[in-house]
Amino acid sequence: MSALNGTKYLIKGNHDVFLDDFGETEGWFKWVKDYAVIMHGANSLILFHYPIVEWYKFGKGSIHLHGHLHNSKTVAPWDPSRTRALNVGVDVHDFNPISIKEVLEQAHKIPKLKRHRDDDD
Repeated sequence: MSALNGTKYLIKGNHDVFLDDFGETEGWFKWVKDYAVIMHGANSLILFHYPIVEWYKFGKGSIHLHGHLHNSKTVAPWDPSRTRALNVGVDVHDFNPISIKEVLEQAHKIPKLKRHRDDDD
């Protein structure tokens, strides 16, 4: 972990039981969570290991970033071209991280799904 640049955050996934084997992981990550909502500029990013059907501010344009689907960028069983859910796992991106610029470019090509209850905060 010390060979990796930058500040590291971890959204735990189903294969992250390895953390228990190390005992002391403090200092590896700024935080370790199962789920997080973070802001990047005006963009709400919803982070969860698994792809989910609906998330915080779904109809207001928030972007769900997930992994778990190791050999597919799609988030079947729904149409990925209609939701702002993106598989950002490195195993579906030639084992390279996807930049926030790429995430936003891809997500903003997908229109917000407007629903009646999205008018309320």
